[in-house]
Amino acid sequence: FPSHECDVIIGEVNHKKRQQIIDNFQVNQNRILFMNILTGSVGIDGLQNVCSNMVFYEIPWRWSGIEQAVSRLERDGQKFNINVFFLLALNTIDMKMWDLVLQKRKITDAVNRGEDFDNVKYLSLLLNSYL
Repeated sequence: FPSHECDVIIGEVNHKKRQQIIDNFQVNQNRILFMNILTGSVGIDGLQNVCSNMVFYEIPWRWSGIEQAVSRLERDGQKFNINVFFLLALNTIDMKMWDLVLQKRKITDAVNRGEDFDNVKYLSLLLNSYL
């Protein structure tokens, strides 16, 4: 995408510039904003006012990274259903990472929420049915 059509927030963008990008995203015509998971999942507020779609083009090492990023849209002020998409290519490291993150999530859910592994199988089955 041409740089005049979208902004990018990565680690080297300082906090002041990040907030300026978010503020501009809320009022300008640029409807695409690229962020990597580490920089886009914390310290970002205001997206819920203008955005309800999120596309992951990378898979983090922990499910909590996904939850943190999605929570940027799941805030007071969100007026629409949130759509989250994952760009995963079959037979690549993406799928291996996806499987790894789902397995780690199952273990974390079982420990933190007292859930049985069988109760979270639906997530894998549901997501894998679309791949």
